Amino acid sequence: MMPCDRDFGCIEQRLRKRQCIYTPDDYVDIVANARVQKPFTVVKMTSSDFVSLNTLTCSLTKRNLTDSGHKWDFRSVCQFRFKSDMGMRMEVSLTMMTTNGKQ
Repeated sequence: MMPCDRDFGCIEQRLRKRQCIYTPDDYVDIVANARVQKPFTVVKMTSSDFVSLNTLTCSLTKRNLTDSGHKWDFRSVCQFRFKSDMGMRMEVSLTMMTTNGKQ
């Protein structure tokens, strides 16, 4: 059992006590008040908190060269990094694979 399982358990207990939930704000209240000691911090997100990656997806389709002209294979990527200050750019960390598929 992980610590987060206890957190979800507290929230589940509060949910069982409610007969009806009408709005997302009801969920916010339930989660925020699920524990007396160390109450949960609930951050309400708005549509501006979400971004679409469709443009990035289109620009990545079948791209196999970096900005500096080096070849890369999408299957060899072990880490992707997206930063808000980089616009629609992506940084990748590649694993080095041998011909037999081992690192």
